[in-house]
Amino acid sequence: MAPPLDLADFVEPLGVDEFLRSCWGSRTFLGAVRPAVLERLRRGFHHGQLEPVLAACRRADNSSFSAEEVQEMQTQLDSGRKTLNLPYCFCDGALDLAAAFLARGWQLANDVEVGVYFSEVGGDVAAWHQDNNHNLTVQLYGQKEWRCADGTVDADRSCAMFDAPRNRAEQTAPPPPAAAVAQGASYALAEGSVLAAASPSTCAWAT
Repeated sequence: MAPPLDLADFVEPLGVDEFLRSCWGSRTFLGAVRPAVLERLRRGFHHGQLEPVLAACRRADNSSFSAEEVQEMQTQLDSGRKTLNLPYCFCDGALDLAAAFLARGWQLANDVEVGVYFSEVGGDVAAWHQDNNHNLTVQLYGQKEWRCADGTVDADRSCAMFDAPRNRAEQTAPPPPAAAVAQGASYALAEGSVLAAASPSTCAWAT
């Protein structure tokens, strides 16, 4: 039986203590996992095959997606070039990731969720948004560009990348200041890249 993954596997070369001290909640970290860790994660996420990963994903009410919904998402990905963002994934790779964080950083979070995204070359770009949490992204296949800019957390206005505005405050909230966007950093993720985006931050991605 393979040993469990460790948070240290995702924050090399800093090490866990240095990562938590200098990056957590304060600045963005870009690193990469070792080839053996990448291969284990790929196996845990069914080598990037959409259908078996979706079978292990759930809605917010913990219900599964129907066969018709899975087919529709496949069509949206292939023909519509829509990015699929599924925030509640429970396949083996997702459980490995959650366990790696909980073993070393459990006291830093109220909740840990593992999500997956699928996208195609030339697909849609996420709108600028603000996550009221800390994100750690591992690129399993292909490449992706992320833009991150410093921001301030407003619990009433924070939302995930594809959430619809929930109230009048969100609907009328201004976009990030142009200066913040202009000063934001761009991160090119390749296979095996790890991006830990500190909260508060505003992020968008592009294929």
